[in-house]
Amino acid sequence: MKPFQDQLRNEVTSSGIDYAELGTFVWGGQKEQDYHKSIVEGVNADPVITYRPSYGELYREEGFFNNLKRVQRINELAKQGKIPAVDTYNYGTFAIAIGVLYPTSVHHGMFESIVKVLGSEEQIEKYWEDIRAYKILGCYAQTEMGTGSNVQGLETQAVYNEATEEFVIHSPTVKAAKFWPGDLGKLANHAVVFAKLIIKGESYGIHAFFMQIRDFD
Repeated sequence: MKPFQDQLRNEVTSSGIDYAELGTFVWGGQKEQDYHKSIVEGVNADPVITYRPSYGELYREEGFFNNLKRVQRINELAKQGKIPAVDTYNYGTFAIAIGVLYPTSVHHGMFESIVKVLGSEEQIEKYWEDIRAYKILGCYAQTEMGTGSNVQGLETQAVYNEATEEFVIHSPTVKAAKFWPGDLGKLANHAVVFAKLIIKGESYGIHAFFMQIRDFD
């Protein structure tokens, strides 16, 4: 891998491109560039976060928990005011800084953003603080085994029970099983589930449902 990196570096160096000018353009201005640069520099200054073992030599569980330790340390530094808190805007920059896909990228990029866009004012007021504090860790459950990302073809049902005033979420067939919902297996305790709303036997199309999927512990 290193010979390729050296070759790429040499090609870029000999291109005559002004790195500083290109960076300012890519980030949308000097202020934005400085902001993202401060994240990378702040993260790289911490030995806990910059510790990068060879993941080919680790068991999957070891790699998983190692990355969670890095997330915990980033949160500690954010609380101390040394770096910005991770959010839907900057989580990609944190991924660049730590050299891997950010462990809670689905939480920030899909779950958090969906709640913010589709959630009611009441829901956001009730849950947002816990979402930002990672007490609520979310995932995005849309894709199904039989329909892929064809949203209108989703088969998972959300049947409204008038007696209990609850929605019963149900995957009626194997094809309706949610497939590829990142973080659902181990990390998330909540999910945004896309399902077909059914009231009194009549379908009202696909809606997003905010639901708890496991205990907080």
